[in-house]
Amino acid sequence: MSSMLDTLAISKRLQKAGDSLEHAEAVAEVFGMVFQENVVTKSDLRDACEKLDKKIDTVAEALDKKIDTVAVTLDKKIDTVAATLDKKIDAVAATLDKKIDTVAVTLDKKIDMVAVTLDKKIDTVAATLGGEIGALDGRMQGLDGRLLGLEQRGEALAARYESRLSRAVLTLFVGLTGVISLATSLLMTHIK
Repeated sequence: MSSMLDTLAISKRLQKAGDSLEHAEAVAEVFGMVFQENVVTKSDLRDACEKLDKKIDTVAEALDKKIDTVAVTLDKKIDTVAATLDKKIDAVAATLDKKIDTVAVTLDKKIDMVAVTLDKKIDTVAATLGGEIGALDGRMQGLDGRLLGLEQRGEALAARYESRLSRAVLTLFVGLTGVISLATSLLMTHIK
C-alpha cells in the first residue's frame, strides 16, 4: 500500500463529476491530510516494534531481577530451615544415644544378676545330682552283688536239679520201656 494518497487523481475525478476546480482541489487536499494522519507506514511499524522490544526487554530484566531476588530469599529460607532441622536432629540423636546407653547399662546389670542366679541354681542342681548319682552308684553296686549271689544260687540249683532230672528221665525211660514191652506182649497174645 502506498504511503502517499494520489490527491491529483481525486481532484480530477471530482471535476469530472461536476465539481469546480477549487472545490475538487480542496476536497482532495483534505483527504490527503486525513490519510497522512491515519495511515501507518513501514517506518511507523518499525518504530513501534522497536519500542515494544525495548519495553519487553525492560519487563524481562525486571522479572529476572525479581526472580533472582525471590531465589535468593528462598535459598536463605531453605538454609535456615535446614540448619534448624539439623540442630533438632542432632538434639534428638543425642537424647536417643543417652537413652540407649542407659538402657544398655540397665540390661547389662540385669543380665549379670540373672547369670549369677542361674550359676547358683546350676551349682545346686549339679551338687544334688552328684549326690543322687553317687547314691545310685552305691545301690547299683549292691544290686550287682545281689545279682552275683542270685546267679551263684541259680547255678547251684541248676546243678542240683539237673542231676535229679537226669535220674527222673532215666527212671521214666526205664518205666516206659517196660510198659512198651508189656504192651507188645499183650498185643502179641491178643493177636495169636
